[in-house]
Amino acid sequence: MLRETPSFLHLAEIIIKEGKGEELMPHEADPCAPINALRWQAPSRSFLGWYMAGQLGTM
Repeated sequence: MLRETPSFLHLAEIIIKEGKGEELMPHEADPCAPINALRWQAPSRSFLGWYMAGQLGTM
């Protein structure tokens, strides 16, 4: 997991709550391609859930 992921997830949530989910995330969120907040949040949530489940399972 990139250390910036939680801050970008928070930013995406703010953008979505403001009703601007179709707005593009900053370039640093995905340097390979433009992505809007709604699309960025969906896979991030899935990945974070998977990652945390794996981490908690190893404790």
